[in-house]
Amino acid sequence: MNSEKTSETQSIHIASIGRAEALHGLVSMQRLFTFFCRSGEAQAELMGRTCHMTRGTFILSFPYTIVKFVQCTEDFEGLFVEIPTDYLPSIVGGVDVRDRLAIRKHMAFTLAPDDLKTLDLMSKVLEDKQRHITTGSAAPRSEFDTAALSAMTFAYAAEAVSAIIDEARQGKTDERSADTTLFNEFMMSLVKHCKTERTVAYYAAQASLSPNHFSATIKSASGQPAMYWIKLVTSTMAKHYLTATRMSAKEIADALGFPDQSTFGRYFKSICGISPAAYREKMRD
Repeated sequence: MNSEKTSETQSIHIASIGRAEALHGLVSMQRLFTFFCRSGEAQAELMGRTCHMTRGTFILSFPYTIVKFVQCTEDFEGLFVEIPTDYLPSIVGGVDVRDRLAIRKHMAFTLAPDDLKTLDLMSKVLEDKQRHITTGSAAPRSEFDTAALSAMTFAYAAEAVSAIIDEARQGKTDERSADTTLFNEFMMSLVKHCKTERTVAYYAAQASLSPNHFSATIKSASGQPAMYWIKLVTSTMAKHYLTATRMSAKEIADALGFPDQSTFGRYFKSICGISPAAYREKMRD
């Protein structure tokens, strides 16, 4: 369990995401993540907002965020890069506070042609370096390759931040309503606390609202009631552990705060239609 936590908080994760992988959703735990759409189209839900993604759409997401892809074309593909949060001060430390707020406020951006060309090239180089490290056997170069990958990832993230600040300043993003702000706060709290709190009443109390009023407001902002998002975040976290780790079902149940493996299995099957073991086996095929 400890090694898994260390891996989640410190490593750089780079992966090409196609239609099949995207439909299972992306979740940011304790790290930043970016997603760069390189081909195809998709409809995605970003913290309650619907986003139409095409080639050149770039997502910059802060910790405790979930992205759900609702529909994807067959040729949909993009690069997912997850990085440690300690990269953030170096990347945005000198950025005007108003621009920092714009980055946090708007997660999805359409890149300008020049930025698209640059990030497209950088994403391919980054992916090639990751592939070389994963499949290479030249041990004497391993430390240098790791250092190079870290520097390249930093440059990629910095280039992306520069591009999206330009987009934000030009007013090419949507404004959030008060209801959507509440929803955003709900989702951030949910990802942090859903391992111990999975009732609407808990999150409504944080907002000083009745459960019914809170759920209605969340539905107004996102199209779905609060319990839908509680189940979605919990099941997406479970899917992450089932597909991205070797944790046993019991270990996943413990990590997600379920009293035992059986309770976790019933909860997962009620949402996903199959057992955790069957889901893991299906994803391996």
